[in-house]
Amino acid sequence: MKSLGAALAQLAAAVGTYANSCILSAVEAATTRGVAPGWIPDDLNKGHLDYFFWMKAALSIMNLLYFVYCSMRFRGSNTS
Repeated sequence: MKSLGAALAQLAAAVGTYANSCILSAVEAATTRGVAPGWIPDDLNKGHLDYFFWMKAALSIMNLLYFVYCSMRFRGSNTS
C-alpha cells in the first residue's frame, strides 16, 4: 500500500508538470504575433512573464473556489 501511495503521488506530480507545459505552450502560441515577442520570449527581459504568473494565480484561485464548492456540497455516508 505504501508503494501504491508513492506511485500515485509521483503520477500526480508528472501529470501536473505535463499540464503546466501544455499551458505554457498554449500561452506562448496565443500571445506571439508576428514579430512581437509575446509573454514568454527567449529573452525574458523583453517579454511579460508577469502576465503568465498572474494567469497561473487566477487559475489557482478558480481551482480553490471549485474545491470549496465541491467540499461544501459533499455529503458523507453515515453508515457504521
